[in-house]
Amino acid sequence: MLLTSDARALEAARRPAWFRFVPGVVLLVAAAVLGGLHATFDVVPVCTDAEPCGPAPFGAVAVGLAFAAPFAALASTRVAAGLACGFLATDIVGQLTAPQPQEQAAWLWLLDAGYAALALVIAVAAGTRRAGTWQVGTRRVGRVEAAWAARAEHRTPPSAGPGPRRHGFGWRLAAVALFVVAAGIAAAALAAQAGAQAQQDSARRVAGEVTGHPDEFTVQVRLVTGDVTRIDVIDARSHPLGARRTVLVDDDGLRQLAAEPYDATGWLALAVIAAGVGMALLTPAREPGAALRALFTREQPAARVYARTAPGRVAVYAADARPGEPAILELELELETETETETEAHEYDEDEDEVTMTAVRPAVLYGIPAPGHWCAVEVGGRVLVPRRPARVPVLAPAFTTPPPDGAPIEVVPLDVATPRPEALPLRPEEVAALRPEDRDTDPDLIRTHRRGPLTLYGFVLVAPLSLWGTRQWLPDWPVPVWVTVAAAAVALSCYGGWRVYLRPALSWNGAGISAVGVAGAGLLTWNGVDAVELDSDGSVLVRTGDGGFLFTAHQGGPLARLLHHGERSGTQLVAALRLAQRRAREREEAGERDVTTLPPPPAPSRAPVVLWCLGLAEVIAYAWLLSSM
Repeated sequence: MLLTSDARALEAARRPAWFRFVPGVVLLVAAAVLGGLHATFDVVPVCTDAEPCGPAPFGAVAVGLAFAAPFAALASTRVAAGLACGFLATDIVGQLTAPQPQEQAAWLWLLDAGYAALALVIAVAAGTRRAGTWQVGTRRVGRVEAAWAARAEHRTPPSAGPGPRRHGFGWRLAAVALFVVAAGIAAAALAAQAGAQAQQDSARRVAGEVTGHPDEFTVQVRLVTGDVTRIDVIDARSHPLGARRTVLVDDDGLRQLAAEPYDATGWLALAVIAAGVGMALLTPAREPGAALRALFTREQPAARVYARTAPGRVAVYAADARPGEPAILELELELETETETETEAHEYDEDEDEVTMTAVRPAVLYGIPAPGHWCAVEVGGRVLVPRRPARVPVLAPAFTTPPPDGAPIEVVPLDVATPRPEALPLRPEEVAALRPEDRDTDPDLIRTHRRGPLTLYGFVLVAPLSLWGTRQWLPDWPVPVWVTVAAAAVALSCYGGWRVYLRPALSWNGAGISAVGVAGAGLLTWNGVDAVELDSDGSVLVRTGDGGFLFTAHQGGPLARLLHHGERSGTQLVAALRLAQRRAREREEAGERDVTTLPPPPAPSRAPVVLWCLGLAEVIAYAWLLSSM
């Protein structure tokens, strides 16, 4: 059976939504740094009339592969790793087959190999789009998920009846569109190169002298005919003043150095980027179908649960759920699978303009019960085919006691009145997860919650960076004005971050709480606290009759525990406050005389000196960047 503790452990081990962007961002930064180093330290080829430089299609393809990998990583890290390795191979081939081969520094070769190795490491570490132990086509099963699945019973789900529809049409359509774009760009680039080559072959060769360098990529040449023209080159330093150069000239306006023929193959980089991303999009297009086939053809973890069904969806509850507790999963169904009795009940309630679900019934869940995984539910001998992976419940009502066996199917409105979860006692595993001082039964013991400064430092340093992009829209402002604006933004970020992250503090004991929230402060007995609620971002709201107090906390997880060592997560803080409130009510109901006094207000937190020093350093760096441009 699937217990509430198992469901919470699986939910806590789930990767956050932003994790999918990490591989792409890391590879994009690495590709940008690698491209900058190559542009700075690559040896510029020496092009002469005797040994002219030619088009470099391999170089353009290598650049395209290097920058296609970060965007492809958003859909498939395996494809991104293949593109990065292709970049390394193409770069080597391009260097060996170039018309004017130049020796590349050994450390640049090492960086190219390091980029490919980084992509391979990310593909292995991220585990995206890899086959799991019990499912094919989904992300790799984590340690917590694998541990639960190893303890669960395994069996193949019963036949699901008609096969599910084909998934991934949108991804395939986008991939085909990118392939068409890539083919169009490549065809246009090759056609332009062929046309330019034919024009150069029929052009006249006229001697000329370099007379100026308008910029680093342009030279001014005086022809023997007396005409003066400007010609684009790879690097103006390769053509010093007074140098004699042969120029290809025709009556259609062609002016090109014979040593540096026209090269349109650079557009191939865009074609390769489009094609690489299109290849990556085929991975999520194939995965839903593979996952569904594996779900119904291979043995899956099977667990007893409870479920409510509604047209197009089913809500899943843990086997030990208590009245008032929420669902753990919600599945969107692929096909309409209701019985005639259920359909009549839903149609009756729809006439009353009420959205309803059937009463809680025993069910069997196949698959790993975590958001993002494909699962199927067997209710009343029928298997409900999922349309998409499981998700966090959004519409399901709270759990209620199942009706007796053999009772007719009933329906309940979504707003059915049930006890709130905070009114229920904590489960033993929730109490065990608390700190020792939070589990202590001494009502006189004072506990305190306050955030550390690490989150604040990151917020203050990152927030004002948006000014750099804003400056590009208004470049005519003087530098002192921009420095003043930056100083004001940093000061506002420092104050706002201190107000949101460092100022809020909370003390409590058996008598009540003393709170200094983001806005306001107060001293309350437990009878004055209506509810303690946890938001999705980890923040905690202590709700009172005239408002409430908001506190920030981290969301939990290995990375958060490492960065915020010693701090309570939002889940721990909510559980600790609810436990203290319930114990106070139990003492009151037992008639125990509570002589504990309310806790003293938390000591006020002042903005640390380090925070303002970081802000001042950021303003100075900003001013230096502006003045150096």
